[in-house]
Amino acid sequence: MILPAHHTAPLVIYGAGGHGRVVADAAQAGGLELLGFLDDARPTDPPPSHTLLDAADPRLAAAVFIVAIGDNATRRRVTERLVRDGRALHTVIHPDATVSLRSTLGLGVFVGARAVVGPGAAVEPGALINTAAVVEHDVTVQAGAHVAPGAVLGGGVHLEPEAFIGLGARVLPGLRVGTSAVVGAGAVLTRHAEAGRTYTGVPARAR
Repeated sequence: MILPAHHTAPLVIYGAGGHGRVVADAAQAGGLELLGFLDDARPTDPPPSHTLLDAADPRLAAAVFIVAIGDNATRRRVTERLVRDGRALHTVIHPDATVSLRSTLGLGVFVGARAVVGPGAAVEPGALINTAAVVEHDVTVQAGAHVAPGAVLGGGVHLEPEAFIGLGARVLPGLRVGTSAVVGAGAVLTRHAEAGRTYTGVPARAR
């Protein structure tokens, strides 16, 4: 697997919601040191046993970051902002995931437990391959896209930026899912998905 440069610095997770806790569990299972969470909303109930950090904390200068925000557009925007601000991004892979040595993962990618990333797959910065999702051979997952838990992408599928593949959905081999398109939970996509549209059902049709 081709990864960005490895970092030994402590990890900061941007986003203290449910997905942030999932990323924290994966990071710690993989032996990463977790410094804490940043969250613009400043939640009053931060994740138990973890620190909610202040944006002015001087320790952030030596940390690496991953954005753990469920909304695709927001996650991509914050990821790109951190890069502009000179922050180092880190890719988090749960140790129970299976990632081909012949795949390529970009900066700030998350790969969850029991997920599979096949040979020739390319996952771009800020993309999210969630729990038990399958990204088959030669798939492209562009920046900010999300493959939800249990979803399956057949070989050669291309997800454009911020596309969302819902829980347990299936995308047949070779199809393209347009920018910000949504394939709903349990849907089976049998044709290309146009940008910005939502597809549901078996076979999936645009709503």
